[in-house]
Amino acid sequence: MAVGRVFTKPVAAGLVAGDIGFAALRSVTDGAFDIELNGSLASVGGLDFSGASSMTDIASILSGALPSGLTASLRFGSVAIQTAAAGENATLDYAAAPGSGTDVSALLGLTRETGAQVWNGYTPAGLVAEAELVKTASHCNGRPVYGWTLDRAFRDTQEQKDFADWIESSAPAVFLAATNSVAAYNAADTTNIGYYASNKGYIRTATVYHNNAQVYPDISYLAFLLATNYSLPDSAVTMKFKQLDGIEPTMVTETQLAALNARRINVYTAVGNNSRTVREGVQGAETWFSDSIVNLDNFKEELQVEVYNVFLRNRKVPYTTKGQNLLVSAARKICAKYARNGVFADRDIEDPTTESGFTTVPATNITPVSVAFSTASERAERLAPPINITAYEASAMHRVSINVDVYN
Repeated sequence: MAVGRVFTKPVAAGLVAGDIGFAALRSVTDGAFDIELNGSLASVGGLDFSGASSMTDIASILSGALPSGLTASLRFGSVAIQTAAAGENATLDYAAAPGSGTDVSALLGLTRETGAQVWNGYTPAGLVAEAELVKTASHCNGRPVYGWTLDRAFRDTQEQKDFADWIESSAPAVFLAATNSVAAYNAADTTNIGYYASNKGYIRTATVYHNNAQVYPDISYLAFLLATNYSLPDSAVTMKFKQLDGIEPTMVTETQLAALNARRINVYTAVGNNSRTVREGVQGAETWFSDSIVNLDNFKEELQVEVYNVFLRNRKVPYTTKGQNLLVSAARKICAKYARNGVFADRDIEDPTTESGFTTVPATNITPVSVAFSTASERAERLAPPINITAYEASAMHRVSINVDVYN
């Protein structure tokens, strides 16, 4: 789980101290350092730390000596310097040795060598642009974000809808959008996020209603869904009938529930006297369920990685049937895994040519196009013939009709 910070207002430039030599600082009575502020050199001097007994004291001493346009405070558990101006034109650099006085740039931890962190001012361009930066940062750290939720400040706003638009074009990704608006179960309303995602046919956005703005059912829902260990047999889940840890149920009437269902808005509610469950475990798009999109995204990812590893592990994959079989074998491995974990399953289909009237087809079937049919241009580009996979989703049973005949 990762928490990404987004900015909604212009940000000031700042410098957060690294390792501070607190003991050595207390012997300095004429400390000084230079620092570049908004492209111009500023000198800071007359720093007397002899009476400092805490980080707060150091921040206070700095604050009283900094030139106009700079402030000092405690931030992230350390001393920080920040510009008064915000936005793209606000800049700050690491501290450097002064022309006179005792150099305390390193003792204050304000240099690159002491681990200080510096950033320039920044003007955000909106939630989606900020999310793009979070997405890029997560990729650079080797931990790309797949499931997304938003802070409650964005619920029932245009930005929430814009985020849903962005997610739909950001595959692979899913978005759990929470709403606290009573418009969610107003059958005539067309402004709520549930109607928006459903009307747009969004596969990658699911919505969930809760009557308490302090609660985050979207995070609990997503955490449960993404906790699936696909390496285990029969591990695939469906979100309907699930209990969400730490989330209080929302009381809704049958009429309200019907309106939510019509908008494909999920809700965690009480059923009967003591049962709490998710209703209905769906995405915005008609016929799409939350487990289906997550399962298929994971299958695609694992399939791509396994086939790619064939190219990495072998000195070369020859353009022959033998080489193609290496790729088919990798695909078969992942297909078998997703049959074991319950994402795919054998399927019975009608077949009038059999005695029973049906035939069981395997959960997955792999049909590679023969190397013999490769064109000259495909060989020249070293493009292997395509491998076609047919898979049958196991799906899940959510409802059943029971007919009872009673005879006197």
